[in-house]
Amino acid sequence: MLSNVFPEPEDSGLRGAELAIEDNLTSGQFLGHDYPLTNYVADEEADLLDAFEEMQEQDIDLFVANVPASALIAMADRLDEGQMLFNAGARDDHLRGSQCHPQVLHTQPSYAMLTDALVHAIEAFVSTGSGPLTDAHAL
Repeated sequence: MLSNVFPEPEDSGLRGAELAIEDNLTSGQFLGHDYPLTNYVADEEADLLDAFEEMQEQDIDLFVANVPASALIAMADRLDEGQMLFNAGARDDHLRGSQCHPQVLHTQPSYAMLTDALVHAIEAFVSTGSGPLTDAHAL
């Protein structure tokens, strides 16, 4: 159930990642797996990009970013071969169109996808009338 009574914590994505790693280590440790997590929170795009480049120098290849579209594009443009960026926040339509990047995986629906889903939900509630004229105007 969705509720606005309890606001979503600002660090819910990070806490979710930590919980997932903890869960995966329950069996992964027996297989010799290790799942390190490095996180960085930035207020300015320039600071974010500096930290991103530092992580790349540490041979980190997978990145999850909850950032605006402009920062996501700047990060994607700096990806090296074999690196992947997971978009965990930007819903802008152009990220899947004119600004699509092959090394970016979107985990959020775009605004166009949300609009399409809303129209389909509304369509389910539209009823037809009692005759051919009203039926012709129904969706």
